[in-house]
Amino acid sequence: MRYADVIGSWNTYLANENNGRGVVLIGHSQGASMIYQMLEKDIVGSPAQEKLIAVHAIGYETVIDPSTGRASGLPVCSSPSETGCIVSFASFRESSPPPEDSFFGKAQDGKRAVCTNPAALGGGQGDLKAYMPRQSLGRLAPNDYGVAVDTPFVSLPGLLSAQCLANDTHDWLAVTIHADPADPRADDIPGDLVFNGKVVPDWGLHLVDMNLAMGNLVDLARTQEQAWLDAQNAE
Repeated sequence: MRYADVIGSWNTYLANENNGRGVVLIGHSQGASMIYQMLEKDIVGSPAQEKLIAVHAIGYETVIDPSTGRASGLPVCSSPSETGCIVSFASFRESSPPPEDSFFGKAQDGKRAVCTNPAALGGGQGDLKAYMPRQSLGRLAPNDYGVAVDTPFVSLPGLLSAQCLANDTHDWLAVTIHADPADPRADDIPGDLVFNGKVVPDWGLHLVDMNLAMGNLVDLARTQEQAWLDAQNAE
């Protein structure tokens, strides 16, 4: 039923509202799962694929097909100006990589999961333009950012960087916190799943996957949009 609702909305949008425009599909966790189903069942190989500027499907198992190097029928983005491709990652603290049994960042049957770093699509480390929530999910109390905050989101320039890492079982976005105890702002970020007072390491920073790279993803979408428009105008 969930998928029927999503694909019904997509088809209605294409028929009545799209008017030839390009589209960036964005989803997180279960939303990303719905996007992958859309790609595999209804979009890839259809006329609608030509409308895809990019797919930003974050925080879900994104499996690379070893025979094609693609995920759900699309290439993995490797540069900001590439279009029609997928951006996906599962974030963990650099100091706390995914446990072997973590679902996030792990593909089954010996395959590999996608990790694309929105801050450095070509590889390596990049600075994250995070927009962190003022208060955590399920909490009324605000997070402690070292100063009083009355806006819904908090920008933390220079505090976070990330790079894609891999081991025998997982591929993940490792987030490094560049804390400075001498300055007044926060030396840590929220985002861990806490149960009975203990951090659940399997989840990593899943709750704030999108927040961590929000600014990077917005910038990337703008660049991809322009590249898509340029390609359309050149035809």
